[in-house]
Amino acid sequence: MNKKDKVSKQNTVTFSSRIYMDIFTIIEKEAKSKNISTNSLINNILGKYVTLERFANDI
Repeated sequence: MNKKDKVSKQNTVTFSSRIYMDIFTIIEKEAKSKNISTNSLINNILGKYVTLERFANDI
């Protein structure tokens, strides 16, 4: 199973959130430069946070 298949088979949830406009603009530009959706980039960022970043302060 490749990474794309794994991601597409995961359950999702729809929610609403507020972020600062300047942060959103940077994320949106980055997603366009990588030719992916803003949603995909945000999922990548959050995925890295929950698997690594949140434990970095404990090290």
